[in-house]
This record gives sequence, structure tokens and C-alpha cells, in this order.
Amino acid sequence: MIVLLLNDHILKHAWPGFVTGKLSDVAGLVVAPPLVALLLPRRADLAATILTGALFTVVKTTETGAEAASQIWTTLAGSSRVLADPTDLLALPALALAWWVRQRSRERVAARWHVITAVPLAVLAVTATAAHPGMPTAEILYLQHGAIVLDGRYASRDGGATWESYEPPASITEHAPSMGSRAACLREHCYRLVRDQVKVLRSGDGGRTWAPEWEIPRERVVMLERELIGDRQYETGIASASLVVVDRPGGHVVVVANRRDGVAVRDVGGTWRRFGFTQDGGLLESAAIPLDRPADDGAEMLVAGLAAAWAALLGLAVQARRSRRVRAWLTPVLGGLGALLTAPIPYEQKLGGGPPVLDLLGVTLMICAVVLAWSLAADGGARGTVDALALGVAVGLSVAAPFKAWSVGWLDHGVALAVVAVAAPVVCLTGAAYLRYLTGSRTSSPT
Repeated sequence: MIVLLLNDHILKHAWPGFVTGKLSDVAGLVVAPPLVALLLPRRADLAATILTGALFTVVKTTETGAEAASQIWTTLAGSSRVLADPTDLLALPALALAWWVRQRSRERVAARWHVITAVPLAVLAVTATAAHPGMPTAEILYLQHGAIVLDGRYASRDGGATWESYEPPASITEHAPSMGSRAACLREHCYRLVRDQVKVLRSGDGGRTWAPEWEIPRERVVMLERELIGDRQYETGIASASLVVVDRPGGHVVVVANRRDGVAVRDVGGTWRRFGFTQDGGLLESAAIPLDRPADDGAEMLVAGLAAAWAALLGLAVQARRSRRVRAWLTPVLGGLGALLTAPIPYEQKLGGGPPVLDLLGVTLMICAVVLAWSLAADGGARGTVDALALGVAVGLSVAAPFKAWSVGWLDHGVALAVVAVAAPVVCLTGAAYLRYLTGSRTSSPT
């Protein structure tokens, strides 16, 4: 589980390639069968191992399986993409290792709190996967020999209804324009773009007056950027870059290039449709990301998990015996530093270091804090450990719930952040004070 966490969250991003890719598959096939077995009646370990291998084979050998896995992983861990790659089947012998481990540990019964502690980490490890790969970007639209051409790579000859790969005929001598037009007119119908937004204005009187024609709200643009761009901060954000207006039977069509989001097309009836880039580089309406999809909140959920872990460490610390006070308070301090370094904040811009180095340091500090917490767990007994974990869960929920409300469109991100800033400290301090009170009650002399 530790290998999977370090490899998929840190090493894959620092050194992507064959080794880290296959190491992820091997470690995942060792960790996954016990998790699957927990979902089956009477710990059906053999069935879980076979089911894991079968699902892995389907995902790695079929596009349907890979797409289904991508949807599930996106729901669990934020924007993700699982690719079909038959060479990954080389990792299947790792299932034998998982079965061997299970046979060796069959006679050992884990304490309930071991399971409660290990399962969330195992789920986090298994759901770590590569971010959505980069797609083409739609920048420059122009007309060439009756076709609408996008970036010299795609063309539509039916007014934007369908798109295909484009190679200019040898007879065409003019070069593609280096910049697209941000405004265009056809008779009295004029359209223009709003800078740094996905928004089109329309004029029906030759440009004398303008009114909004079509747009994607800023909140939904943020959702699209998280899905399509992720943490690649060097990429330009999603905005309308260029447009063309084309005369068609029954009226006219408007085509707008929206960078990573693809293109938007207004048909002759005035209906707007979006075309997104497919995994193999095509341009289809079905590939456009629905605007009502929940926003990728993977970074916020990571913060919620780190807050929960730190609160649980604090809960153990406040219950420690007086003789262990130094070790007790060192636990949340190390855990807090580790959480801050691991959290998705661009420290590299402030400290000049690379994120893999900071993440590795953060994980190391968190592991040290957990080791110290392990030695303190006996102070409060089994009840004290459960209470500390309950505090962690409560704090994690107080962080996760507002951001989940934001991701589905119920709250603005700023409002969700304000709610978290107030609710999480209140829940944490109140819970810690209550645990401290319980500790005093347990150790008081009877009257």
C-alpha cells in the first residue's frame, strides 16, 4: 500500500514511464483483492482474487472497459483517465503474490481499528491514477475552399455538423492564418467574442448594438479547466479564441474555437452545440463534457483527508498520559507540517522547490507522526482510539461537505471556502476539548 501511494502520487509525476507504470499495476493488484473481498460475503478471498484479475483484463484490453473505469475513477478520485494497454497484463502474476499473502495471514485476525485505519489508506492508494492526458486545443478557425478549418487539422464541410481530419490539397498554395478573427459579420448579422471568457455577443443591426448570444458561466469554465487542464499551470485557460460566420441554406452558422473545450456551433435555427476532442484526437459532440457534471474536487478532497488525519493525530495527543506530553504534542506538529507540504498548494512558486520533493518530505513527516501516534494509542485504550478516529472523520466531513456542495453547483467556491474556514476549526477544537474532558473523567479517582 505504501509503495502504491508513493508511486502513484509522487513518482509517476516525477518520473513517468514504463517502470513507474508497471510498478503501479503490480502494487495495485496486490492491494485490490483484499478490498474487493471486504465487499463479498464471508470474505470470499479466492473469488475476489479471480474477480480482480478478470476486471483488470477487461479494462486493459478493451476500450469499453477502460472508459467505464475512467468514469468510476473520476467519481472516486477526480478527473482521471484509464487507458487500455494490453502490455499491463504482464502484472497479472502479482495476483499470486496477493493470494500467497492471504494464505500466510489466514490465521491472524486483525483488530477492528487496524481495519478502520488501513482501509481508507488502501482506497486512496488504489484510486490514485494518472491525470486526464492532454488533448488538442482549438485556437484558429478560418475558411478555405468552402470548408471550415480548425488549426489546419480538422475540417467541416457541412457547417460544423461533423468534423474530420484535414490535410490541405496540394493545389492550395495559401498558408493558414497565424491568428483567427475575434469578430465577423454576414450581412447585418455580426458576432464578436468577449476577451478571456467563453462568451459570444451578437448584433442584428450591423454592429450598432450588441447583446449576449451564448456563453458558458465562469463557474462551469472552472469545472472544465479542472477536467481538461488539471494542474498544468503552464497551459492557457479555456476561453473563446476565434470564430467564423458561414452562410448556409436557411440562414447562417457560427463556429467558435474554445481552446481545450473544443468548438461551439450555432446552427441555422439558433441552437448552440459543443464538440469536444476524443481520446484518439477526433472532434465529436458526444465528447463534449456536460456542463452539469460535478466539478473535479480532487484537490479539495485531498485537503479534507489530510485535515481528517491531522485531527485524528490531535485526538490521540490530547489523550496521552502526562509522562508522554513531549511525544504527544510532537505528533500533531509533525503531522501538520506533513499535511501542509502534501496539500495541493503551489509551494514551488514560493520556495523554489519541485512538488515531488515537497510531497515526499510531507509524506515522510506524516509517516513519522503516525508512528508516534501508534505508540500513544494505548493511552486512551480502544475507546480512546475510536474517539480520535471519530474526531478525524468529523473534521474531514466538515471540510469535504462544503466543497462537495460547490462541486455540484450548490455553492460558490469562495462561499464553500469560507464555510470550511469557520466550520473545520470549530469542529476540531470542540472535539479535542471533549476528548480532553473524557480523558480527565476516565483518570479521575472515584468519589
